[in-house]
Amino acid sequence: MVINPKIQMIYSEIQKQLFYMIPEKWSKVYLYSSILERQSHLETGELYFYYIPKGVLRKNPVNVYEIPNKFSIDENQYLKLVDKLYNTVKRLQEICVELGEEKWNSVVISIADFKFQVEYQYDNINFSSYEKHLIFRYIYLNYPITSFNKNEREIIQRYINSIQDNQPRTQIYTEKMYEMPFETIEIGNKKSGIQYVKEDDIRLMEEKKDIRSQILKF
Repeated sequence: MVINPKIQMIYSEIQKQLFYMIPEKWSKVYLYSSILERQSHLETGELYFYYIPKGVLRKNPVNVYEIPNKFSIDENQYLKLVDKLYNTVKRLQEICVELGEEKWNSVVISIADFKFQVEYQYDNINFSSYEKHLIFRYIYLNYPITSFNKNEREIIQRYINSIQDNQPRTQIYTEKMYEMPFETIEIGNKKSGIQYVKEDDIRLMEEKKDIRSQILKF
C-alpha cells in the first residue's frame, strides 16, 4: 500500500472523527467497514466500531450504535456522524483507486497499544453481514468462544476452516502513536477524554516548546 499525503490526511480525519464520537475515556477502538459493488453497479456497505472504556477493571466493548442511548445523545444527530465517518472511509477507498492501488472490499482500523493500524482486506469472504460481525468480535475484540451460542460457534469454526487452506489477502499499515492529554470535546452533554498523536507530532510539539522557551529568554 502506497503512503501518500492524501491517504495520510484521510487517516488523520478518521482519527479525529472517532475521537469526537466517543464520549468517554477509552483505551482501544476497532472499526470495521465494507464497501462492495454488487450487480448493476449498486453499492452496498456497512460500518461499525467498538471501543473499550478506559479503567482499571476489565470493561466490555461498547458498540457505536449503543452510544446515543447510553449517553443520552440525540440519535438522529449521532447517526449523521456515523454517516460522515462512513463517507470518509469511502473516500479512502476512492483515493486508493485513484493512486493505482487494487480496490479493497473492506477495512479494519484499530487504535490500540499506542498504534494506529489499517488492515485492507481484498477478498469478499462468503459470509453474511451478521456472520462477519460475529467473526469480527471473535478475532478483534477477543470475545471468548464460550461467549457465543452453538450456532455462532459453528459459524466461527466454519470461518477458521475456510482460511486454513486459503488465507485472505490483506495489507496492513501501522504507525506509532502516543497517548497525550488534550482539551475535551463536547458531544451533546458528554465529553471525550483521550487522544493519540503521531510520533512526528510529538517531535514537532517538543520543537515548538524549545522555540517558545528561547523566545521567553529575550
